[in-house]
Amino acid sequence: MAKVDFNNDLVRILFSLRRKIMNVNLNSLLYVSSNDFFKGSASLSGQGETFLDAIADTLGKAKTDQAGSKALRMAVNSQLYVDKSCLIEEMNRRVDTLQRFVCVSRPRHFGKSMAADMLAAYYGCGEDTAELFDRLKGSRASSYREHLNRYDVIQVNMQEFLSAASVMDEMPEMLRRYLLFDLLEHFDQMVRFRDENNLIQVMEDIFSRTQRLFVILIDEWDCLLREYQQDQDAQKKYPDFLCMWLKDQNYVGLAYMTGILPIKKYGSHSALNMFTEYSMTNPREMAELFGLTENEVRALREKYGRSFEEHGWRSRGCRH
Repeated sequence: MAKVDFNNDLVRILFSLRRKIMNVNLNSLLYVSSNDFFKGSASLSGQGETFLDAIADTLGKAKTDQAGSKALRMAVNSQLYVDKSCLIEEMNRRVDTLQRFVCVSRPRHFGKSMAADMLAAYYGCGEDTAELFDRLKGSRASSYREHLNRYDVIQVNMQEFLSAASVMDEMPEMLRRYLLFDLLEHFDQMVRFRDENNLIQVMEDIFSRTQRLFVILIDEWDCLLREYQQDQDAQKKYPDFLCMWLKDQNYVGLAYMTGILPIKKYGSHSALNMFTEYSMTNPREMAELFGLTENEVRALREKYGRSFEEHGWRSRGCRH
């Protein structure tokens, strides 16, 4: 399902407390990033300030346990974990550029979903994940601090939407409704919307208000096209929806999709021609960021004193 990574639940609580204690007009407040809850024209004073500061400090510390980084944290703390966080540097080079549309095509079990979880935890402004990423290779990138926890993240698993939709034709409309529900719920107290039924306009209004770009992560983007290959109408509607939602939209800082087969295999390359694709046969700079390299397999074998060949194991995606 859609997961929208924002800081709004915390902000809404603090807005309410500040209003009750200090009788502040909410229109004077500026919605900002996670560490700055109270910027606005009104000033704090007396016990109200001490009380609210304590709450902000407590909630700020609690952010590190939010769901955005849970999947990555579990992976990093697992017995077998291979650090692929150098993907962060590759994505940072594309943020807010003409190259901000990226599609990674690989078979299953190449770490595509884990990479999407990692990007969500890194870019999302809803929690401070420095403690998690500072120990990973990606933290060595010169752009690491510049982009850490700076964006509003929308993460969608299309396989889950496919399971929930009874027919293919319902899927794009269902996705639109779910996204609108989450966005309106999180931003209703901060943004005046021109048209609450128009997804693109809602996202434009939010971006205009917050001046924070969206990072949009779509996992298993092609599952619908794989499952409904004979439905020609659906094969066109779904890519067209993605195109309208993403292409040439100022609010998109980065759009990252994962799939199994290359875009051109579905005949939808014209609708999604803004994406740069990194496939199995043409991985380029992404070659070592998905699957396992020969050196990574060797390091795991030496660490645990095991022979992969003896146990009939095969490493996927090994390269010299």
